[in-house]
Amino acid sequence: MRSFIVRSSSISNRVRGFTLVELLVVIAIIGILVGLLLPAVQAARAAARRMQCGNNVKQLVLSAHNFESANKTLPPWALAKGDRSSSATLPTVFASGHFLLLPYIEQGNIVQKANGISFNVRTDKVPSFACPDDPTLSSAGFTGFALSNFAARTSAGGVPYGGTTYALNAAACTTTQTDGHPMTASGKFANMTDGLSNTILVVERQAFCYGPDFPTPGLTPNLSTGSFTFSIWARGGKNAVHSNWGDGTPAAANLNAVNNNGGVDGYAWWDCPLLDSPLRTATTLNNGPGPRSNPAFRNPFNGVANPGGIQSGPTERKCDWRRPQAMHTGTMTTGVGDGSVRSLSASIDVTTFARVCLPQDGQVLGDSWNE
Repeated sequence: MRSFIVRSSSISNRVRGFTLVELLVVIAIIGILVGLLLPAVQAARAAARRMQCGNNVKQLVLSAHNFESANKTLPPWALAKGDRSSSATLPTVFASGHFLLLPYIEQGNIVQKANGISFNVRTDKVPSFACPDDPTLSSAGFTGFALSNFAARTSAGGVPYGGTTYALNAAACTTTQTDGHPMTASGKFANMTDGLSNTILVVERQAFCYGPDFPTPGLTPNLSTGSFTFSIWARGGKNAVHSNWGDGTPAAANLNAVNNNGGVDGYAWWDCPLLDSPLRTATTLNNGPGPRSNPAFRNPFNGVANPGGIQSGPTERKCDWRRPQAMHTGTMTTGVGDGSVRSLSASIDVTTFARVCLPQDGQVLGDSWNE
């Protein structure tokens, strides 16, 4: 029998590895795949944030409907109620419109500890009041420059105030004043004679809006370093005894006295979470927070024209506080009187936008409202 001898040297025991060229090719392929996938991941995350924002706005408009069903009025932009016989008596209600909606969005626990005064719960955070794309809020509280440079306006004892990206339309959420105090809610869906589907109830407004980089960073004219606003969900009226907000408005009088010459001064202020706030002086368009839907408001300011409509692409320092903001790329999530939520283009016609913010002006809307 013939025998075969196999030499060990005829079989290689070595495992062949990648060459340098092959390794570089693999790394390049992985890089290409990551480059292709990253935009898709970012787009998916942006879509998820927009969906969350839409859900938040939907909650607000539905809570407004439920409030009206229970109280026969819309939530007022601010409310002050109580015994008017003595200055020593605290009001039973001294609050913002957002505060009044809390029981209708399952936040009644905050209401219970406030004793009717929203100032008492100003550091409470309400997640559904904050758009996830608002860079000036973190976990529904103020963050960044608003907190580091304006702590007296945005925090208490080192704890940030709760902010909100969503502003109620005060032209719809109206009140009747008694001696200058907003003591009676008067807004109703029945008053929206232009139609519920043609009236905006909630808009986006960046919680901290700072203007020195608007319209162009590093150039003049601009809205200046002294121009900024906050949107604090608990900001109703200001009172020196029980609601002493650290801002520049004069305090409202006690309920037993006439408030600031019979006007809403002390209640209407820049930090209130509102669109189209009542004027501090009824005959002066530019006195106070005013009508943000009106392109004539503060036009110009510090040499900067008011473009009107909706601001697209705001940043922390490039924010036009004279207008609401589109917090998503080119679109603003908007709550409408009929309970629907719209992604409204920031390029909407300026006149059309102003008209849909007025519930009973009787004006014909432009085509851009239905695009």
